[in-house]
Amino acid sequence: MHQQSRNNIKADWFADDLGLYRDRYNLNVLSVHKHVINFQVDRWPHLLMVAGTALERGPATVGLNHRDFMLLSAQAHEISGGAFKPFKIELTSNKKISTVQWSKDGAVSFAPIRFAGLDLQLLKETAKTYRHMLAKHASPSASSVLNGLPGGEEYFRDQIKNSFPVLTDALAKRNPSQFLQHAFNLIGLGRGFSPECDDLIYGALLAYHYFDYDSLLADILKNHFVSLVEATNQMGGHLITMGLNGLAAETVIDFLRSLAAGVLDKLILYKVSDIGHSTGPAIITAILYYIDIIDKHI
Repeated sequence: MHQQSRNNIKADWFADDLGLYRDRYNLNVLSVHKHVINFQVDRWPHLLMVAGTALERGPATVGLNHRDFMLLSAQAHEISGGAFKPFKIELTSNKKISTVQWSKDGAVSFAPIRFAGLDLQLLKETAKTYRHMLAKHASPSASSVLNGLPGGEEYFRDQIKNSFPVLTDALAKRNPSQFLQHAFNLIGLGRGFSPECDDLIYGALLAYHYFDYDSLLADILKNHFVSLVEATNQMGGHLITMGLNGLAAETVIDFLRSLAAGVLDKLILYKVSDIGHSTGPAIITAILYYIDIIDKHI
């Protein structure tokens, strides 16, 4: 009888939001990419990601050094299943059992920052300048309609134009029912691994968490998140779940920090706008749009 070999990998770091999961959960490989392996996990509303050093660190992710990631990635297409356990992922194939482990001291937080004494006028001025910079750099897509620019398919542009402004206004005015109504109008629409309209919703939720947070509204929205997640694809559902908790990758957090500080950073803007085909520009567009409509003193 053939005996499987064992491969034990020690992770470099892990997202501390994974600490919420204290049970055993079955998982399967969803997709394999150059710098990340995406796993679908039973009973999770979002993905689990195992990434190499070339991918920006972010939530719901376990990070490996380059060598270990390449070894795991090479066998990813042979993985028949596995399980997530606290501080451990077990993966099985016909020839090998791989275990990825981590410890508490490797935790990295991607939780939203609550900025004290935020200067609203400076925030709006910085957002305005960033918008002009984005228009010169990003490829046009359907979300460009929010900046009065061409790009994308007319159907998606119309849906965004009709629902996204109302959705952001509902967040700013603490109207959860109106937010949900227009979120359902947009969810799952658009091109991309995550639909572009999902990227916009995610960006609006991030801006809300960072610059306009209200815990009561956040709790109400979280009570309805399952329906939103189920209305889109797996990557879109992942983004929506992250957005409802205000979780973002380090590059996006750096961009949000620069906005709060009133410091323009072209490199940060370009790094975020280069995420995916239209994901980065849509996230930035939504964040800047939300900042424009905040009308209360922070």
